[in-house]
Amino acid sequence: MSSSLTDREITYLGAELVRAPTKIFGWFGGCVQIAYDYRVSSNEANSLLELTEQAIDISALYAWALHQGAGAVVLFSGTTRDFAPGRPDVERLEYEAYSEQVIPRFTAIEAEMRLRWPEILRVGIVHRTGIVELMESSVVIVASSPHRGDAFEAARFGIDALKKSVPIWKRETWSGGVDWGSAAADITAVVNVDGEELDGSQ
Repeated sequence: MSSSLTDREITYLGAELVRAPTKIFGWFGGCVQIAYDYRVSSNEANSLLELTEQAIDISALYAWALHQGAGAVVLFSGTTRDFAPGRPDVERLEYEAYSEQVIPRFTAIEAEMRLRWPEILRVGIVHRTGIVELMESSVVIVASSPHRGDAFEAARFGIDALKKSVPIWKRETWSGGVDWGSAAADITAVVNVDGEELDGSQ
């Protein structure tokens, strides 16, 4: 699978990628940070982009996305279910990532969201790696906006773009064995995602 960035995506990368092995939640230099493994560090408090081995704190993400100018906050949580196509009795998922490429891709997704829906206020994209048990969240997308339409559409695009453009892969454990998810596809550029279809595998 190719994971190289396009020229358009590279122009979005103005943030610094840093290692953060411990959890942090709070305001630091005007920037909200929830840091576990990799995070984006910037001067803006309206972006939160994470790759983590820890459980995702959904209530904290929702609280962070609230904004006095927002009339809507839409939060999508992708959770582990107990089946997959042709694989009954799924017990758990395990995610692996090309970590150095994930935050740049998240940054490109956020930039494209803001380009398509200029009024959105806060954007959060968080994905787990490692084992994710049944009913736990593997990925969360949150978007706040003055109007619900933009928040819904931006969040929908965010998860579509993540699944199609970010080098993260899942391994499924079920009653018949252990193998990679059957819905894996070639990685595409963020700008090529239409945001109108989900494959239903998540």
